[in-house]
Amino acid sequence: MDPRFASNQVLPSKAQTEKLAQSFLHQIEPGLFERLENRWIRPHNETINVNGHPTTVTGMKYKCYLPEEDTYTWVIAGANQIITFEQGIKWKEGCMTVDCYQMKTRAEVSLRFSIHN
Repeated sequence: MDPRFASNQVLPSKAQTEKLAQSFLHQIEPGLFERLENRWIRPHNETINVNGHPTTVTGMKYKCYLPEEDTYTWVIAGANQIITFEQGIKWKEGCMTVDCYQMKTRAEVSLRFSIHN
């Protein structure tokens, strides 16, 4: 696994997380950051599969609500970089739904941003 995503990394502060999220969102969709209502910023663990082994990735989650679309957006930041970004999240009957095309596009942008910044 890429050591940048290890769970033992020092996490950014809430203020640093907000700045990372703002910079990232301005690059991928200018004006989006200003339209979002921040719900919370806090540590977040995500378990992923790496070569068949469960691995925990830890970051600071900047979770927001986009009222005009009734959807949620979040950016997860690690040590001075974006780990992942999700947009267009809706909750239906207690389950999360996502526009898969949008997710793929956003994930590719997130990966490019992390590599180049």
